Amino acid sequence: MIFRFIAHIISTCINWIFPPRKSEQTIYPLSEKDILLFPKAKPIDTQTHALFSYKDPRVTSLIWEIKYHKNIRALSLITPLLADVIHAEYSDKTLFEKYQHCILLPVPSTNTRINTYGYVHTHFICEALTPLLPSNITYSPNVLQKIKDTPQQHRLKDRHARLKNLTRSHIVTTNILPHTLVILIDDVTTTGTTLTEARRALKEAGAKDIIAFTIAH
Repeated sequence: MIFRFIAHIISTCINWIFPPRKSEQTIYPLSEKDILLFPKAKPIDTQTHALFSYKDPRVTSLIWEIKYHKNIRALSLITPLLADVIHAEYSDKTLFEKYQHCILLPVPSTNTRINTYGYVHTHFICEALTPLLPSNITYSPNVLQKIKDTPQQHRLKDRHARLKNLTRSHIVTTNILPHTLVILIDDVTTTGTTLTEARRALKEAGAKDIIAFTIAH
């Protein structure tokens, strides 16, 4: 009992000296059961799947903590659910189509973002997902790369500007083997322009099918 009291005092002092971020405070009380009750994302298309509505402030906080603060707790709340959805879609897809290879790819970041935050948030997500997925899905973090340091998509006003911003901004660094299924991971999709550009590059490199998964839409 005395140790719990001392731990509580220490925790209180730390929080007083270093107040937690608002997004951090939002996710702190959440459990996996809470997250199951979050509002689901509206359907996008048969090849793009998102878990939750980005309009929910709790979802926004989870994504911000993953994207900007490399928060392991936020990631641990999301990855089991994302892995379940990927597993279900992968099982359905491979039931009717025989793929020789399947690769897990993160949507790449710009060099500016990497230099600012010191990590790639989509790599962070994929690294946590990999142990939860079938062993024949190969994580390949460097196959898809971004070659243009474009402005952030959410800063642009409309879909046309976003499409123009990302035109031919991605490349595939190696030939993709025939009959390959690509599982593409991003944190959020809004207009879908980032995923469209990634798909273009992957299709040109020989990918047979591409399924995209995001935390929110």
